Amino acid sequence: MEETIVDFLISTIQSLAEQYPDATWVGVLLGVLLSICGVAAVATMWMPAPSESTGVYATLYRWVHALAGHFAQNKGALADAKTAEVQQAVKAVTGK
Repeated sequence: MEETIVDFLISTIQSLAEQYPDATWVGVLLGVLLSICGVAAVATMWMPAPSESTGVYATLYRWVHALAGHFAQNKGALADAKTAEVQQAVKAVTGK
């Protein structure tokens, strides 16, 4: 669900940028969102997998990883997400 929301936000902002090329606020908004994704990508390096699948930390963990996945220059996190250890931790948290 988190990935879907982030996908929707980014695609909406990108379509606004295409419709209104002279609107500087759209570029600023997209820049801020991608900056947040970049900070989330860095934060994922230090976040241990939560021990429970519910709760505030588990929710924060899912959102931070959803944002980090949309940071285009985060090749390390994308490669890390494909490892068996990370996939098992994500499966334990999300139940999927």
